[in-house]
Amino acid sequence: MDKTLQITFYKGETNGIKILEFLKWEIIWFFIPKILFTTELLYSDYFRDSIINTWVYFLLWEKIYIGQAVNVFERLKSHIREGKKEFKDIMCFTTSDNSFDEWDINYLEKTIISLAKEKSDLHLMNLSNGNNTNIKIYRKADLNIYIEEMKFILNILALNFLEKNREENNWDEAKFHIDSKSTNATLEINEKWYVVLKGSYGNDNEQDSMLKTYKNLRNELYERWVIEKRDGKIYFLKNYIFTSPTAPAQILLWYSVIWPQKWKNKNGMTLLEYEKNKIIDN
Repeated sequence: MDKTLQITFYKGETNGIKILEFLKWEIIWFFIPKILFTTELLYSDYFRDSIINTWVYFLLWEKIYIGQAVNVFERLKSHIREGKKEFKDIMCFTTSDNSFDEWDINYLEKTIISLAKEKSDLHLMNLSNGNNTNIKIYRKADLNIYIEEMKFILNILALNFLEKNREENNWDEAKFHIDSKSTNATLEINEKWYVVLKGSYGNDNEQDSMLKTYKNLRNELYERWVIEKRDGKIYFLKNYIFTSPTAPAQILLWYSVIWPQKWKNKNGMTLLEYEKNKIIDN
């Protein structure tokens, strides 16, 4: 079935706030970089009429937090003030006619947390499974349709943590390694992300050929305790998601490399060969 979605780029900035609306549904979806979350939003035409609605929201970075609120602006503002949850972006959704009641958002939050725990490659910050809910079966069916539309929007934003991103039977073929005297690292890939696994380690000797971009990124990963120096090497302290295989190869090897040739799977196939085959197969 065809879907029509209207996307508004707030102030015309493609990397800023986005408002997404289904033309045949009443869903309104906001994507807000944390750095742009200001009181100015309260007075915008987009937020002013819907801020008092009931909402479901997500805090995103290396981990996900799933929540719900009656006044999402005040709830998100409290998250920032408390500083207990580290996040970079905010996504939240409501309906144009404020059709979600307290039981609805409890059901949505609880169901989404369950789906994320089952499907997500990212880690959840939620310690509980959400609030109990008491709604009729027919209402659950309606709300499940909203969840399907959420998956659709998350796919558009390349952030879908509510669906499996790979076939489990073929996952070993999509696991790549760099194994040399100074480097031992594993990279798992799917159609959206490249994940360097915890425990991967690489060289700590800086080379002149290393680009400034990757030097800055590596320093940022040190500051955020994603990697640490140990015994002349750098170690990944947690699984970390990259949007390309270039950056982790540069960081691990610490010199400019032809990244597709360095990553190889268990069959000796390079990442370049793997991606070429995937294109041919499809």
